Amino acid sequence: MKKPLLLLLTLLFPVVIQAQIEYPGKPWSQDLKLKSVPAAVSLPGVTQQAAKSYADSFGPQLKSMVFAYPFDTLLTSDRNGSWETMPDGSRIWRLMLHSPGALSLNVIFSRFILPKNADVYLYTPDYKTIRGAFNSKNQTDTGVLPTMPVPGNTLIIEIDLPADAAFIPVLEISKVSHDFKGIMDSGYCNIDINCPAGNDWQTEKRAVVKFIRGGTLLCSGALINNTRNDGRPFLLTANHTIGNSTHASQSLFYFRYESPECGSGVGSQSFTISGSKLLATTNVLDFCLVELNQTPPEDYEPYYAGWDRRTLSYMDTVTCIHHPSGDVKKISKSFHRVVTGSFGYGYDSVAHWLISQWDVGTTEGGSSGSPLFNNDHRIVGDLTGGQASCTFNRNDYFMKFSVSWDKYSDSSKQLKYWLDPALTGLSVLNGYDPYDGGKPVANFSIRPDDIQVNRKVYFTELSTGSPVSWSWSFENGSPSNSTAKTPGPVVFSKAGTSHVTLIVSNALGTDTLKQTIAVSDYSAYSVSENRVVPERLISFSDQSSGNPVSAVWSVEHATTPLSSGLAVDLKFLNQGEYSVSEIVEYQDSADTLMHYNQIKVIPDELIFHSRSFSNVRQDEHTGYSDSSLGNQGYLPGSNNVGISAYAEAFRNTSDTIYVINGISISLAVISKWSDNYYLPFVIWNGKKQVVLRDSVMISDYQPGSRLTKWFNTPVNFDTLMYIGFEPQLWENGTFVSKMATDRGESGLNTAYIIKNNQWQPITDIAGIHTSLDLSLETSVLMNSFKEEIRILPGLNDGVFTVDLGNLVFKQVDVSVFNVKGQKIVADVVKGDNQISFKISPAVTGVYIVSLTIDSYRFATKMVILKQ
Repeated sequence: MKKPLLLLLTLLFPVVIQAQIEYPGKPWSQDLKLKSVPAAVSLPGVTQQAAKSYADSFGPQLKSMVFAYPFDTLLTSDRNGSWETMPDGSRIWRLMLHSPGALSLNVIFSRFILPKNADVYLYTPDYKTIRGAFNSKNQTDTGVLPTMPVPGNTLIIEIDLPADAAFIPVLEISKVSHDFKGIMDSGYCNIDINCPAGNDWQTEKRAVVKFIRGGTLLCSGALINNTRNDGRPFLLTANHTIGNSTHASQSLFYFRYESPECGSGVGSQSFTISGSKLLATTNVLDFCLVELNQTPPEDYEPYYAGWDRRTLSYMDTVTCIHHPSGDVKKISKSFHRVVTGSFGYGYDSVAHWLISQWDVGTTEGGSSGSPLFNNDHRIVGDLTGGQASCTFNRNDYFMKFSVSWDKYSDSSKQLKYWLDPALTGLSVLNGYDPYDGGKPVANFSIRPDDIQVNRKVYFTELSTGSPVSWSWSFENGSPSNSTAKTPGPVVFSKAGTSHVTLIVSNALGTDTLKQTIAVSDYSAYSVSENRVVPERLISFSDQSSGNPVSAVWSVEHATTPLSSGLAVDLKFLNQGEYSVSEIVEYQDSADTLMHYNQIKVIPDELIFHSRSFSNVRQDEHTGYSDSSLGNQGYLPGSNNVGISAYAEAFRNTSDTIYVINGISISLAVISKWSDNYYLPFVIWNGKKQVVLRDSVMISDYQPGSRLTKWFNTPVNFDTLMYIGFEPQLWENGTFVSKMATDRGESGLNTAYIIKNNQWQPITDIAGIHTSLDLSLETSVLMNSFKEEIRILPGLNDGVFTVDLGNLVFKQVDVSVFNVKGQKIVADVVKGDNQISFKISPAVTGVYIVSLTIDSYRFATKMVILKQ
């Protein structure tokens, strides 16, 4: 068959986009009762085999729903149909389409160009169903206009053209779709959104839409907010529902399609928007973001849903709002634990949420692309597919929002570029109502994402709409509430789920943001000393939260290399550097902590006590950021943006003189390029001159551990010193360390970088106030051991205490003599570095205390003066 030529329009006409795609009016032919029969085009109909084959082509277990079979056509208003001229000079064009056995027909216009006063209608021959009017306001820059199905196997398209029209319309029909399923009711177990189960979701339901893609496929999606809160009509769905720009332009979106009452009433199909623009998608992650061609007007009751992009290991309650089988809006809920899963079929692994069981409702074909909401009513995923149905209500998979956010850096393959145009870095965003009358929208960010018991959490207020008052509530937090715009750090005392609520107000209204946070326990241990002499007893004590039941210690070359208990005492016989491992055992889990070269045993018999200096407090979280330095930039750690060194400023503000013996550092990440990579550690003085440089091969160690590098030559610890490391570029081998969570604009910063041979505080490059997670290992520098020994006087009752200060030794013996050299009997109680003894009877006089500390002997005088 010879294809008709298309009419090419050489004039350019402005595109005016309005919200509604149908306008008031009715076809002129209805009143004129034309006797002529419209020119007809017959389609061949669809066999059951053809329908099944087409539906099966969409892949297994996907939850889109094929309801119609497409016929590609090339029908134009100048080559097909028939024109009739009325006595007043106006004209009517009509084209009849017929497909035997069709339950409904819909068309897609690939060109739709009308003068301002012309109208287009689609209707059944008896005029019982009329779609339109469509007019010049429905034109888009693509020229594509998908239309709603018209019931029955015969459809008439009509153009009404006034006599004074500026030009002849141009219509081109590229697709006619034959409905072989008809109106479908979803399964018996589905719950209408306006039933009691949806009472708490009446705001979020307004974001969810049904749509028809390409005239054949039923799907779901949701309007979604961005950090500008500007009502830009973004819609989130799945890649398998809209996978390319043609799919986007040929999609028709239905708003407010729901039963007005629980279980009864017909959904309105009056609120539709035709066409969209593809922004971001990829066939290895099942998400798609489009921008609707028109902004939904107020009577469509649009709501832009909020989102949560945090990376979580599980959730306990989720909700889905969707259009199963293209039916009116339904709600489904799961109260079972939701975990990470892999859907397969070419999608990236461990990228989906697995719904093990639905407890309310289910999902069906047509639900694909629908949003998954967490307990805070924010989107955390979109539906790919699965096995769930009313008869087997298990195993659905939703694409993780956190993975879609920025797993791939190309803006056309991620959500971050589009949904955070303000570059806020927010992890959570509230929803947005564009017609709320100007009231504020509550919002805040939380640092860090991973919150632990009894450690500081920072909240930054990010509300829009100029609120004038703030009310914070922190469940299980200290403080428990605040009225400050940006409250001080909060510490949560209890592991598990807690809620943070912010209420903001201004003269136009109030908004509330409630966020659920997960507070976790942590594993930690302490060591009484880490620089000792042989046979010195060292105490290892578990400091984990969450009440662990026991701990297993592996301490190489200790007298008992493997021991168990929450607290153990160990000693070493030989000099060397030794690593410590603790396996913390909880009721139903375990965690392993590793610190390489933590204990240093030196050959001396008597030394001075060590002390660790750190600018990171025990109540602070530590971590690292990979978002501040661009491509492959880690902070603190290696990068490709020219940072040659990271340094931490340490100040000795005491009168005690210390020397630096080593540095302790976290090994958060060790890259695949780190083989045979020596990381230089550096000490700079207060003038930023190099005092010492030493290195260690980090490929010998495991990520997620800690390492102490002991220096062969101690360095005097002056008033101000800088300690750090010099990483290579990422491609050449690297590791990533940790730092304290950003303390905010008023917080202390002690971290520095060197770039282009210039020292800068880390605030200049990353905008954060922090400290590197480094510790200085130091010891006291004294003129003699004897200066450390003091007698602490008692109340002249014969009780004395010998304080051995910073001395580190294996053993000590105490003897007391009178001035005649006679040994006095005394009760001696030995502690760590303090020894108490009592002389009885307590007679006035001068006494000599003799101390044998390992092989060293010391003597000192004391006096008892009775009243």
